[in-house]
Amino acid sequence: MKSINLITYICFTLFGAATGNAQCPAPVFASGLRAPTKVIFSQKDNLLVAEQGTGAPNTGRISIIDPSSGTVRTLLDSLPSAFNLLGEQPAPSGPSGLAMRGRTLYVTIGSGNSTLPGPVPGSEIPNPNPSSSLFSSVLEVHFSAEIERVTSGFTLNAADRAALAAGQTITFRAAPGGLVTIRLVTNFPDYVAAPRPDFPANVVSSNPFGLVIHGNSLDVVDASFNLIAEVNPHTDASSTLTTLANVPNTLFPQIGPPAVQPVPDSIHFFGKDLLVTYLTGFPFGPGAARVQLVDSTTGANQPFITGLTGGD
Repeated sequence: MKSINLITYICFTLFGAATGNAQCPAPVFASGLRAPTKVIFSQKDNLLVAEQGTGAPNTGRISIIDPSSGTVRTLLDSLPSAFNLLGEQPAPSGPSGLAMRGRTLYVTIGSGNSTLPGPVPGSEIPNPNPSSSLFSSVLEVHFSAEIERVTSGFTLNAADRAALAAGQTITFRAAPGGLVTIRLVTNFPDYVAAPRPDFPANVVSSNPFGLVIHGNSLDVVDASFNLIAEVNPHTDASSTLTTLANVPNTLFPQIGPPAVQPVPDSIHFFGKDLLVTYLTGFPFGPGAARVQLVDSTTGANQPFITGLTGGD
C-alpha cells in the first residue's frame, strides 16, 4: 500500500454527500511521517501515529501530534521495520496498530522482512537474515502524561531491541516526566508452513495489523493469517477468537479464483461487537472489500458493509 506520509483533515457533510454538491478541501494537517498506518487519540487528546518506517531496517516510529497545531514530535524511534518484498512493490512494514488504556500503549509490529518471495509466483520462503527478531509481535509502552507533554523522543538501539526480544523490560529515564518502559507482550511465530502442490516448502508470514483492548485481553487482527487472536498481556497466552473466511472474487471467472483472502487490516469496537475492515487479496476486484461484524465473545461474524473497493 502506498503512503504519502502526511495526515489531512477530512470533512464529511451529509447534505453535500447526498446532493453531490459538497465542497470539501483537505489541507495538510501534519507531514514528514514515515508510512503512517494507524492513528489514535491519547488520554491527553494528542494524536499518536504508528509509522511503518522508511523501508530501511528498524526505522519504525511512534509520533505524537498536537491536535491544535499539527506539530509532530517523536515518542519512540528505531522500532522494528523493514521493506516487505512480497507485494508488487516493496513497502515498509513495522509498527502497524495502536491501542491505549490509561498510560499504557500497545503496539503491533507487522511482518517486516521475515519472509521473502519464493521461486513460484505468490509463494514465500523464510528469510534467513531478517532485520529484527521482533517482527509479528505486540509491544507494551508505559509513559507518563508529563512525558507525553514534553518529550522530544527516545531512540532504541540494537541492544534495546535484542533485550526486548529476550523478554527483558527496557527503561528510558527522562527529566521531567519520569520513566518510559517498554516490554514484549507476545512474539507470534513469524511464519507457518503452508505447502502448495507447486511448492511444498511454501510458508505464510504472520502480519499483526491492528488491535483493541478487550477487558483483560488484547484482540489482535492478523492481515496474513486472516484471524483475530486473543492475547493475555500479562501471561503471553493466546488463542484464536475466529478465523475469517475468504470472500467472493468479483472478477471471477475473468481473473483469479472464485474466492480471495479477506486481508483484515483494522479492528474497532462497535458496541459490544467488533468491526473488522477487509482489503482483500489479488486480483483486488471492485466491490470485494468490506467491513465485517464480529461477535467479540463467540467470534461469529457476518458482513456489515459490502461493495467496497480496496487495492494493493
